[in-house]
Amino acid sequence: MKFFRVFIIVLLLLFITGFSFIFAKYMKENIDLNKKYKDLKLSVEKNMKEKELYLEKEKELEEIKKKNVDKINKYEEVEKWNQEVKKHLD
Repeated sequence: MKFFRVFIIVLLLLFITGFSFIFAKYMKENIDLNKKYKDLKLSVEKNMKEKELYLEKEKELEEIKKKNVDKINKYEEVEKWNQEVKKHLD
């Protein structure tokens, strides 16, 4: 009878030890995955802010282009003249 009790206690200790190792392993994986998740979340938030800033700058550029359409047209015309002059010189 004493042997049977010792056997059950040893068996229970083995189960508890095994389950505690498994639990520790999964807890470590969970912590690592949680850390990666937080890093990715911060990265996504940063990229969203940068995207908003990029879109704002793009709008500003479009406004500047609209404001300076006549200058842009003059520049393009001068470029055409330069190309024609280069053709005649060659």
